Amino acid sequence: MNIDIEDIAKVVNKKLKEGLSTAQIEKEMKVGKDTLRKKLNRANYRYNKDLKQYELISNTDITLSVTKQKNTDVLDKNNTNTTQSVITQRNTPVTQNKIELTEDEINILKIIARNYKISTRSYELEGEIVARSVRTYKNVLEQFASYCKENNLSQKDSIALALIDFMK
Repeated sequence: MNIDIEDIAKVVNKKLKEGLSTAQIEKEMKVGKDTLRKKLNRANYRYNKDLKQYELISNTDITLSVTKQKNTDVLDKNNTNTTQSVITQRNTPVTQNKIELTEDEINILKIIARNYKISTRSYELEGEIVARSVRTYKNVLEQFASYCKENNLSQKDSIALALIDFMK
């Protein structure tokens, strides 16, 4: 039997209005711990603590805004106030979550974004393959091999991309 996620949300919200907790509802429905929460979260339902209900959040409802503000609590090395950027994520109709970032952190994020753009370019890795012997540190090679294995990457292609990026 296949039950629609909207129907599940309606049933859960009805039971929440009756005063049951999500854990109690899961026991009553004879499903595993956190099963309902996970299903609802995967379907973009978020729990609103104020309303004590799950609400559907569409991807278009999520926005980020960056504002600068004076923060009197943050002092730099010279004991002067620093300006911080605040990123506010608005999940309509859920309440706001704020993450405060310093100017240095904003700059680091910009660098990460630039590097991501560079790394997502497609390179044409074709042609004759040659063997080269290089000397490097054992622990670095072990970390590299482990990284490639965990991320299901070809060591040959990863080295080629790293060399291309390094030369740029």
